[in-house]
Amino acid sequence: MNFLLPSVLVLSVTLLLAAPNPIRSELIDIFQQSRMCNDINSNENGVFTTYHHCLHFATWKLSVDGVCTISMYSNKTLTLTPQGNVPVDPTNGVPQCSKTPCGVFTQNVVDCSVAFDEEHLAQLE
Repeated sequence: MNFLLPSVLVLSVTLLLAAPNPIRSELIDIFQQSRMCNDINSNENGVFTTYHHCLHFATWKLSVDGVCTISMYSNKTLTLTPQGNVPVDPTNGVPQCSKTPCGVFTQNVVDCSVAFDEEHLAQLE
């Protein structure tokens, strides 16, 4: 009987040490977006024109177990009413995205499907 208690203790400690440790994971998931639009009206030589200008920005910070990235989205659009010549800007209406490790200041330009998952892309459309 005296050997039973130490044997149980040794067996218990052995089982505790051999058991897999629960993995502690850390998750930070922050998504923010904003849209700003304004209209500028002009009347030149009796022609009434409205310039409709919109800016859409979004930032997604994701950190999983210490691996942190910041994804950024920007889309600017300029339209005219009545339709006319929009100033040449190859990014007009074309989303621009980047995905960069946290703490790095030079943005890595990537396709928006690389920078954002489907859930967040759906919110941006």
